[in-house]
Amino acid sequence: MTQIEVTPTANKHIVDMISRANKNNLLLEIVTGGCNGFEYKWTPVDNFENDGGIEIRLSENNVLYLNKFTADKMAGSIIAIETTGLNKKLNIINPNVSYSCGCGESVTF
Repeated sequence: MTQIEVTPTANKHIVDMISRANKNNLLLEIVTGGCNGFEYKWTPVDNFENDGGIEIRLSENNVLYLNKFTADKMAGSIIAIETTGLNKKLNIINPNVSYSCGCGESVTF
């Protein structure tokens, strides 16, 4: 399985997001939904039972978890920050996606 890269600015953004939610970690999942069949779901969590997925250490106290299905579908991806004017959002650059909608949250493989 190829490692997933989290850029330094995205890392800081995720750690801040976890902190605002008063949680320790973040679960990133690809779930059924959206206009293309799948969508990314971000859930702040304290703990996650690893099912063979991956854990990305963000800081001494924070981990980004991806379950096995998500990790497999995101192999080779980069998680970055996209800035448009004053707005910032997490952007997943996933080479395994065959099509994504304009918002970038709904994808198909």
